[in-house]
Amino acid sequence: MKIEIIAAIISTIGALASGAFALWSYFNQRKIQTELKADEKLLFGTPHNPDYIQLADHRHCVLEIPTHNVSTSKRAFITNLLAYNRKGETVDITWSDCSDELGNIADQGGLLSVEDSMNLYLRANDGECIEYLSIKIFHTFSRTADTVTFDKYAAFS
Repeated sequence: MKIEIIAAIISTIGALASGAFALWSYFNQRKIQTELKADEKLLFGTPHNPDYIQLADHRHCVLEIPTHNVSTSKRAFITNLLAYNRKGETVDITWSDCSDELGNIADQGGLLSVEDSMNLYLRANDGECIEYLSIKIFHTFSRTADTVTFDKYAAFS
């Protein structure tokens, strides 16, 4: 056998081995990435009127949503909230991670960081009592919004 043929065979075997290792590395990387993504979840509790607001007229205009970040290694960001009434019409709201004793929302909207657990507060801008609200919460752990629903009379139906 000529030296050129032997060199060609060795280089072909090297190229095939290199391709096999590259493919194995790709699938391994995808597996690790999937495992890391599985831990990236935000859990939202049941929306309710906060107890610390003393005036009932103000309390019924504000909702508190408990929020928990399941991931121990990544911070999530809440990017937007949209609210809808029973008819599916958009309700103008103000939202933040803090509210005062009268139910006024401080540091409105924007980007909220969720490292562990926090409460999310929202208020209807019309100042009316919230009886029903479907809330879509957009965040960095999901491409689609999570939806939570507040229904003041759900326990009675």
